[in-house]
Order: sequence, then C-alpha cells, then structure tokens
Amino acid sequence: MVLTEAAWTSESAADEEAEPIRLEYTADAACPSRDEMVDRIASYTTRWTLASENWRRKFVVRVDRRGAVFSGRLEITSSRHASVRRTIEGDSCSDVATGLAIAVALAIDPYASPVAHEEPPAGEPSESADAPTPAPPQTAVAPPASPPEAPKTAQEVPPRTESRPRASPPVPLRPPALSVAFGARGGANGAVSGVLADVGVFVELAWTPPFEHIHWLSPSIRLGGKHSFTRTAEVGPSDVLINWKAGFVEACPGHVALGPRLRVSTCLAAHAGILSAHVRDAPGVEATRRSWFDYGAVAHARWLAHPRFFVEVVGGAVIPLVRDRIRVEPDELASVAPPVGWSLGVGGGWRL
Repeated sequence: MVLTEAAWTSESAADEEAEPIRLEYTADAACPSRDEMVDRIASYTTRWTLASENWRRKFVVRVDRRGAVFSGRLEITSSRHASVRRTIEGDSCSDVATGLAIAVALAIDPYASPVAHEEPPAGEPSESADAPTPAPPQTAVAPPASPPEAPKTAQEVPPRTESRPRASPPVPLRPPALSVAFGARGGANGAVSGVLADVGVFVELAWTPPFEHIHWLSPSIRLGGKHSFTRTAEVGPSDVLINWKAGFVEACPGHVALGPRLRVSTCLAAHAGILSAHVRDAPGVEATRRSWFDYGAVAHARWLAHPRFFVEVVGGAVIPLVRDRIRVEPDELASVAPPVGWSLGVGGGWRL
C-alpha cells in the first residue's frame, strides 16, 4: 500500500509539472514530419504535454527553404509575456529541425539536456518496481525496514550541477556554393536620349561564402544586354529616329533579407553601347552612330516566388561619361544626354 501511494503521488507531481503547450509546425516537404518533431522535443525534455485548449504557451515552428539553405523560425507566445522569436539556418533541414527542437525544449525546461535521450513510456513501470529484491531472512527481531522509494520520474529528478560551465558547440561552416541564373527584363531608360523603352536579357553568377554568421555577404554579378525601342524626335520639318543598344554589368556585394522570400541589395552598374539616329525621308543623309558609356548605382529588390524562380524590380541613377549631342543642321538638337540619368526595370529569372 505504501509503494502504491508513493507511485501515485509521484505521477501526480509529474502531471502537475508538465506544462500544457500548443505546437504549430509547418515545414518543407524535405523536412521531418510533425510527429518526428514532437519525438525530437520529447527526447530532450518531457516536462510538457500537447493541449488543444487551456494551454499556457504556443510554440509556432516554421522551416522554409531558400535555395540551398533552410531557414527555421521559432515564435513563442503566451498571455503573460510578449512574443519571442528565434531563427536558425543551415544546409540540412534535419539539422535545422534539431536546433529548433532543442530551442523548444530549453524554453520549456531550462535544465533540459542538449543531448537526446530515450526514456521508458510514462505508463510502464520499471523492472525494479515489478520485481523487488526479496529481503534476506532475519534471525533476530529487528525494527521494520522502511519501504523502498518508488522510482522517480524524469520530472522529479533534481537538476545536475556541474563544476565547470558547459562549452557551447562550435558554429559549423557551410560549404561555399556558386549558383547560375538566367533572366529577362523590360523597362525604361532616360539616361541616353530622352525616355526610351527597352528590353534585355542577363546571366547572373552568385557566390555563397562559408561564413554562416555573416548573413548579408553574398556577392553576385550580372552581365547582359539591352536594346531600346525606337523614339521619333521632331526637328523642324524632319523626323529623327533614335534608338540604342548596350551591354551592362551590375556588381552586388551582398543583400539584406526583409523576410523569408524578399531580398534587397545595392549594386554598382555600368553601361556601354551604341546610340543610332537617322533622318526619315531624307535621301542622301547618312545615319549617325555614337558610342557611349555611363556608370552609377542601382537598387535591386528580388522576390523568391519559388526556390528557383524569382521576380525582381531594378531602379537606379547613372552618370554619362560624355553627354552625346545629335544635331540636325541648321535646325536644332535632336538628342542630348542628361547630366544624370535614370533607369527602371521589371523582370524575372530562373536559377539553375
């Protein structure tokens, strides 16, 4: 009877210490399932139980894939405290899920072990409880022995004290990666000769260095070509047809993530091309061609609609090296480059 009462008391105390929580888990198809995530959390601590209502805290776990990198996010919400957020990134979704499981376990139980362990199910007694060791025969009258203590559950075991601080594991370096993407843009340009609409294509090389703690460092370079539509300028009684074609380069040292799918960067840009103009219905008048070059900076915003497909918006300002002028004699100027020009573009691409 004493053993039964002690075991019942231990189970009641363990139930009181178990925190009712609500767990919301969303992850990529390549990640562990919800049941596997629950098992991982339970392998670090058992001082919790799932509850659909009357829970004390809500744990929202989300794992998204950003190309070759998995990004995990943990948000803890309770009625008494403000929300707490944590973010973990890695090349393996299993590693990210394990890190999130440890974070959840430590939030529930500060004394949770960072090493996973397996415990017998809560309803099954241990071997020592089922088959107690028989007492040796007594030859003399002795006071009754105190009943053996019931086996303690994991919730009742006091935390172990350590004589030295626990060393944190080293931060793993992710392997460097080089990615290639192809894309196309359409937009408008006011840096060469008035405002001309243009279309273009580009190829992008992006390098991810092994420095995981420097999230913004991800240099990339884009090389491409553009061709403008023809603009008609009226100069006196004549119509001058103006267009241009150019190659361009954009170099970006890194990017800033404004969310799981949105990235913003600032890049250096340069254009080199040929400006063409000729007079319509003017026999004997030759077309003129001028080379031109400009440089400046552009802002680049990219939305990852898919791990490989992206949509982007580009805008910036450039300065022409020489302000080209095209004049129709004896009337007036047909074209002149501004001191500072601008360009805008919208496009998309696919990363290999």
